Amino acid sequence: MKRFYFYAITLMALAAIFAAVPCYAQQTGTVSFNYDANGNRITRQIEIGGGRGEAATATIGAKELHEPLEVSLYPNPTEGRFSVGVAGTESGERVQATVTTVTGEVLHDKTIADKTTEFDLTSQPAGIYLLRLTVRGESQVWKVIKK
Repeated sequence: MKRFYFYAITLMALAAIFAAVPCYAQQTGTVSFNYDANGNRITRQIEIGGGRGEAATATIGAKELHEPLEVSLYPNPTEGRFSVGVAGTESGERVQATVTTVTGEVLHDKTIADKTTEFDLTSQPAGIYLLRLTVRGESQVWKVIKK
């Protein structure tokens, strides 16, 4: 019975504390996102309703929209050698390619200047490897399976 009174008093105390704290949840707002053709989010717009009917708008994460990259990785699964093709880069733009093990050990680290670059995993055991391509400050990772 003492335990019941303890919990009841504790709950009443918490209710009193929450009743004394002002609540600002009456402000309403909406968040909208814009995406490119590949489904990548390019902007986030937040509209916050003011107390007098005004709306404040902020655009976060806006950046210049580039043409999407087309990446081909073949053959995958591979016996050891595989090719990576990158199309859609601007002239003079470099793509950084890194092949690692799943534990993070770097096996290859190349800058791709041509349209197609070959990688060799023949000396590595069968398993899953990760190919990270970095261009324009953004990275994307693909699994490479070696039989």
